Order: sequence, then C-alpha cells, then structure tokens
Amino acid sequence: MHRITFLQIHYFLTIARVLNFTAASKILFISQPALSKQIQVLEEELGFPLLIRNKRSVALTPEGEQIYKEWSVIEEMMMDSIYNAKLLHHTAIGHLNIGCTDTFQIGEAFTELTASFQEKYNNIDLNLESYGFKSLREKLNSKELDIIFIPNFELTNFKDIEWVNFQKVDLGIAVPVSNPLSRREKLTVKDLENEPFIVITPSESALGIEKVKALCNANGFEPKIVKYASNLNSMILALKNGAGVTICHNKITDKKIRIYDLEEQPKDSDIIAIWKQRNKSMELELFKKELIKYKEQMETE
Repeated sequence: MHRITFLQIHYFLTIARVLNFTAASKILFISQPALSKQIQVLEEELGFPLLIRNKRSVALTPEGEQIYKEWSVIEEMMMDSIYNAKLLHHTAIGHLNIGCTDTFQIGEAFTELTASFQEKYNNIDLNLESYGFKSLREKLNSKELDIIFIPNFELTNFKDIEWVNFQKVDLGIAVPVSNPLSRREKLTVKDLENEPFIVITPSESALGIEKVKALCNANGFEPKIVKYASNLNSMILALKNGAGVTICHNKITDKKIRIYDLEEQPKDSDIIAIWKQRNKSMELELFKKELIKYKEQMETE
C-alpha cells in the first residue's frame, strides 16, 4: 500500500495544471522548496518520476500524464462527496441554478414542483431564471445552470446530457384581433398561407423556425417570414401591433391576440428537463428525485 496523502495529490495536480513551481507555490500558499520536496517524496513513494524539470519549464512524464488524468477525477469525486455529505448533515447551504425558456410558459406545474422541493429542502437555495434558448444552451454548457426546462424540439442542440419529460404543451395559432382572420370561429394552419409570419430569431432557435416551417409545409405552403423576434415578449408585442401571425404555445393571454388550438398537436413541443451527465451534485440529485416523483403523481391523477 502506497503511503500517499490527498494533500500530496492536490500539490501534484496543481503543478500539473500550471506546469510551473513558482506559480503553483503561490496558488498553494507554500514555499517553492517545500513544494518541490513534497513532489520528490511523492515520486519516491511511487517509484517513478512524474515531472521533467529544467531551469525554464516543467513537463509531465508519460506516467505523470496518466496519473494526472486519473487523480483529477479522484480529487473531483472527493470534493463532491465532502460537499454532498455536508448538505445531508445540514451543515452547509447548498444552491441549485434552474433555467426556464422565456418563449414557452411553463406555468403552474413548475411552480408546484419548486415549492414542493423548497418545503422539503429549505437549506438549498433555488435560483430560478428565464432565458432565451441560446442563453440556456450556453449557461448549461458553462455550468452556470444545473438544469433547464425547454421544448423537446431543442434537444438535438445538446450533447452529454440526460433528460426527462416534464409537461405537455399544446401549440396554437396566434392572430392579432386587428386581423380579419380573428373573427373566424375556427382557424387552421392552411388558412395562414397568405399571412406574414413572426418567428424567433435563428440565433435563438433555428430549430423553432424549422418547426414552424414544417407545420406550414405539411399544409402545402412556405411561411412568409417578415419579422424575427428575440424573445416571447417581443413576439407578443409584434403580434399586438398587427405585424403578422405565428404558431406558438397556446397559453398567451392578451386581449389583442386571439389563440386557436392546432387540430393536430406535434409530439416534440412538450417541455423537458435537461441536465449534464457529469453533474452529480447532491442538490441536483435531490431535485431530480422530486421531479420524477412529481411527474408520477401527475400521471396518476
């Protein structure tokens, strides 16, 4: 059994990241000679060199490269286990960052879920924010958000994720009341053939635009897109001003806009919850359990 401490592992990983003893010693708040001695002791214990040293630089040996890869995982697991254990013992305040799309209204189900979670785990601070599709993608990838709620059709924009269905969403045809079409009792996608369309900008959701195009194409025409909106509020404003029509979720409530349900609802517009596979934080694990439990309750009612 090798006599290696976690402190020695931490020292080596820090040097391996910066490849400079002076910089590493400053990060670790230890003198350079003391750090060098600790690495030397570690190498002697292992029986092989980890570093190639010269006057100007430091490099990893092949053995050092392998050790660095595997010990980095060990260090991350150790820190996660300590943090998660503290959460369970209620000696630390945890937090969970949740993002929702501002283009689809999630509504009461999401509020009930988060309220139930907060009641059980009041030591975990929930940070709830709404963003456009682009920001949600970026913030999940950069780990600024732990879990996000988006329409299913956005799923192909993500890699290395896990997900579950959360809420069924019905789409509708949105028409300003100033448009003569709004006086009809019933409206179909085919009726929009000669109407100008408002859609979300491609940078926000190219897949959302393709969704609208596919629905129109299935009815024998190409939509005449005249305006791109950066978010739901901009889209609603454009609709109210009579700039065009659109296909969106059917929960918009504005006296200047009339919503008609689609006769055939697409299967990929439901809201799903997405998180990164490698995010193993206790806060997220607890939230996922509450999410699955909530879904099961809703399905049995």
